[in-house]
Amino acid sequence: MNRYLIALAVGLCLACTLAASAQAGAMGLAKLGIGAYGITNVPVVQDDAETGALYGFRARLGLLSALAIEPSISFMKNGDAEVDYDVEGLEGRTLTIEGPDMTSFAVNLVWGGMAYGTVGIGVTSLDLHQPGLDSTSETTYNFGGGAEIAAGPLSIDLSARLFIINNVDSASRKNLAIMAGVNYYLF
Repeated sequence: MNRYLIALAVGLCLACTLAASAQAGAMGLAKLGIGAYGITNVPVVQDDAETGALYGFRARLGLLSALAIEPSISFMKNGDAEVDYDVEGLEGRTLTIEGPDMTSFAVNLVWGGMAYGTVGIGVTSLDLHQPGLDSTSETTYNFGGGAEIAAGPLSIDLSARLFIINNVDSASRKNLAIMAGVNYYLF
C-alpha cells in the first residue's frame, strides 16, 4: 500500500512540476531536467545494516539561474549485517540481520551552479525485515552537495546526501547516499 501512495505522490509532484515549468517557461524563467542516479548508500552508526545499493529518479525545475526545486524518488537496500550475540551461553556466535529496504520520496531545494548544495524533506517507507516490526512511513530530511558537469542538454551529476529517517521513539536511521547520475534538460 505504501508503495502505491509513494508512486501516486511522485506522479502528482511530476505533473505539478511539468505544469509549473510550462507556465514558468512561457515567462522565460525555468529550466526543466529529468534524471536517474545510482551507486551506494552507507548506513551511519547502525549495527543492524551494511552498505547497500541505491538508485532513483528525479526532475529538476530551475526557478532562477541558481535555484531549483527537485522532486525525487530513491530506492535503497542496506546489506545484511553480522551481529555477535551478547547473551550468556551464546558468546562467539553471530546473528545475520537482513538489511532494511527503503523507498524515499523527497522534494529538495537546490542552489548554486556547477557546484551546488541541497536540502530537502520527504517521506520514507521503511521495511526492517524484523519479526514484530511492521513497515512504516517516516518523515525524512536530507542535505548534501554535489557537482553537475554539463555537455549540451546532458549533464553528469555527482553528489552525496545524508538521509535522516525519523522512526520509533525519536530515534533515527541515517544513510549517506553516494550518487552518480545523468540529467537531461528538456529546456
